[in-house]
Amino acid sequence: CVGMVCVSISGIILDQVVVDGQVVCQESLGGIGLHAVYGMALVQLTHPHIKVQLVAKVGHDFDLSLLTADGIDVTNISVIPDKVTARSSQQFANGRASHVWLTSVDEFRKVFKVQIDDLLRYNDQLLGASFHTDQSIPIAKPYLTHLRTVAKAQFIIWEPVSPSCIVANQAQLVECFPLIDVFSPNLSELRALCGQQVSPIDGIIWLMKSGCSKVLLRMSEEGCILAQLSSTRTHINLWAVPAFPTNVIDVTGAGNSMCGAFIAAFESSNDLVKAAILATVIASFTIEQYGPARRSSRSAQEWQQQISQRLQILTAQVNEQTIPLNEPQ
Repeated sequence: CVGMVCVSISGIILDQVVVDGQVVCQESLGGIGLHAVYGMALVQLTHPHIKVQLVAKVGHDFDLSLLTADGIDVTNISVIPDKVTARSSQQFANGRASHVWLTSVDEFRKVFKVQIDDLLRYNDQLLGASFHTDQSIPIAKPYLTHLRTVAKAQFIIWEPVSPSCIVANQAQLVECFPLIDVFSPNLSELRALCGQQVSPIDGIIWLMKSGCSKVLLRMSEEGCILAQLSSTRTHINLWAVPAFPTNVIDVTGAGNSMCGAFIAAFESSNDLVKAAILATVIASFTIEQYGPARRSSRSAQEWQQQISQRLQILTAQVNEQTIPLNEPQ
């Protein structure tokens, strides 16, 4: 695994965090891909051969040193000189969270979204890397095809964009399964795709019958379920990893950091189960503050000790089972 490159592709957003009407953080680092790459960066502490990259676009006002201080390679981040970085407000009140754009959402999607042409420009650096991406289902196929065929992706984990997880997009979803290694929805997204309140297991069975071979189902306070279709395609191997109990401040980005950590951990260990456990540990750090869990917030030794302690606890709690693919639903 020497020189392994793990890449997240997504936008960067600067979040204003408002709690009960009070601004507690003016410009917290945010965005799906950013949280994912921070998950990768924490794995890098225990697997230093990994190179962690973010492919993104930012405005002239973004301080790239914020990322390099946390071990993230910014070579493939484009700075748009005449634009300011996208901003939003994360508002928390009465136990509920809401999101409000402070800059134009249309501009974010049209100007700051990474396109296939951008990936072509960086292809020499990205060739053979492992990728995390958060594409919307209707437009994902060309994008995933590029990663697989042009960038020669070693591994792809796909985290679908929530609004695109609807029954009407099932056929387009299924077309993408041969292009990826792991599909990682959260439970709400999976149920929206199925069109009904299925159990986690029934939802996974539906995905496997639809052509998916590996699933990392993210379930918030319930942890995650890793599922892999057997080589005979008759059974599904399941590993349930509980969430690590901790002081929850903000769950924003926990699932994203889990996906990023999973791909980095798998490329280091070549073990899906170990990757799922370490990814769940990393997600537990994400929810302990507003914004991502930043490597620069404590020493490498402190990080390594805390990661090791939580890893030991969760490893002992993993529940494994095997079910037939054609189990009645």
